[in-house]
Amino acid sequence: MISKNIKNLVSIKKYINHNKKNFLKSKKSESIFLVEFNRWQGIHIAFSYLTNVIKNKFNCKIYAFESYSLLNRDKENLLDKLKWSLGKYFNLKNFGVYSSFGTEKFIKPIYNLEIKNKSKKVFDKFYSKNKSLKKLENLKVEKIWIGDLIYDSYLIKYATYTIDLDSKNFKDFFLNSLYNFYYWNNFFKKNKVVGVAVCHSVYLTGIPLRIANYLNLLNYCFSGANIYNLKNRISYKERINGTDIGYKYFRSFFKKFNLKQKKIFLRIGRSNLSQLILGKKKYYYMQKNSFRNSVKKFNFKKNIKKKIVIYSHLFSDSPHIYGNHFFSDFYEWFKFLKKIIAKTNYDWYIKSHPSEDKTTKEVVDNFVKTTPQVKKISKVISNSVFKTEKIDYALTIFGTVASELPFYGVKVINASKNNPHYDYNFSINPKNLNEYKNLLLNLDKNKFIINHDDLYEYHFMKNYFSFSDNILFRDINQLFKFKNNRQIFLTPDCYEIWLKKFSIKKHKKILKTVENFVNSSDYTIMKSHEKTLNNCSSTINN
Repeated sequence: MISKNIKNLVSIKKYINHNKKNFLKSKKSESIFLVEFNRWQGIHIAFSYLTNVIKNKFNCKIYAFESYSLLNRDKENLLDKLKWSLGKYFNLKNFGVYSSFGTEKFIKPIYNLEIKNKSKKVFDKFYSKNKSLKKLENLKVEKIWIGDLIYDSYLIKYATYTIDLDSKNFKDFFLNSLYNFYYWNNFFKKNKVVGVAVCHSVYLTGIPLRIANYLNLLNYCFSGANIYNLKNRISYKERINGTDIGYKYFRSFFKKFNLKQKKIFLRIGRSNLSQLILGKKKYYYMQKNSFRNSVKKFNFKKNIKKKIVIYSHLFSDSPHIYGNHFFSDFYEWFKFLKKIIAKTNYDWYIKSHPSEDKTTKEVVDNFVKTTPQVKKISKVISNSVFKTEKIDYALTIFGTVASELPFYGVKVINASKNNPHYDYNFSINPKNLNEYKNLLLNLDKNKFIINHDDLYEYHFMKNYFSFSDNILFRDINQLFKFKNNRQIFLTPDCYEIWLKKFSIKKHKKILKTVENFVNSSDYTIMKSHEKTLNNCSSTINN
């Protein structure tokens, strides 16, 4: 353990020295660009380039803000406060990393009486009448939508599956979330903020981001392995939070190709999907492929009834990742399905999530225990069983199975308009809850036909927009491998890999690419932003 800690400290120090050599110091300015303070090494690398481009383009200083304490289940103690103060003063570890790429100040919100009084008024108004989970996820404060952020943050903090609005835990958390909002609302009023960059835009870290979006300022998030421009892409009207919505551009991009290209790309898309289905490839962020070969088999009931498989999500893992859905959380979805199951004569099954955690396992097991019509399929059973064991329908809210199982002829029904497959006709996309309910009660009447060309187009475009091949991280599959149950991308080993592959030529190209991206209104960094450099950017320290 000691040798590992020493090794990590050496890696951090090497990366800090590297940044000091390659990034210029800030100029004096009144303008501020806010960046989320965290301990994830791969994200530090991305932030170092984004903030330096922003700093030079808008002549602003970089401030890092802390928000993780709100998501920490343990209450901050004296030792935590001391660590923050000493780290900030002596530029230790992550403080040193952020300072090395130009961060001038570190902010930890402090709540005064004015903030607490304003928050209490909003709190009392929420509880005064008709409180509900829907009301919470749709909550706006000072005309700014933050309810979904509070919702998902509470679930992840307490590793729970839903919210008891009357519990002391939630009431305390809700009030503290409102404190945080009013702190940042005041900060934006009193300071000249040009924009914000965060990692987690679906949690409370996204509050400054939502304020920036409301004020039409710059707002970026880092997700997967790329940077996204969320400005004017967070829509309360459509209940879309702007995160991971690259799929909304798939159709329009594909239309730009000529007929010959489209035919070739459809074949490539089919090949991409085949590799996934055959278990030869996996999503870079998953430890295992859910279609991997498995010696374990599962026997379905032999009858003529419709066979329906419910695909479980991870219950505490940001149910609002793409926005709001027909249900406020995954547990509400299960409660609804229980009522549907009681009214139907189908064969019902439920399959556990491949990354099933303790909370999810408890909910799924209880669901099976209290709903005898449902039989559980273990998470270790490969999805490839459905090649021979034919099922009729699969249910998900927004899961990837909607773009996988149709390859086997399975009709997948989504429970959201804000899902990645909504614009295509390879899965079924009800427009609202009533339509969803009527569909489930009348599957015998459903005439849906899977459009396989749509399926292949989607998989081509998904790879085209892939996180796994961008100017920042060419080797994302290596970086997202797990080492000691943690992705390398989120450890100091990421610094070592980055430094070994570093070159001034690459450095200049990344800076210019990020600069082109920032100058555009594009959603994410793409190959079109990579242009040959003749002159280095002003952000480079020669």
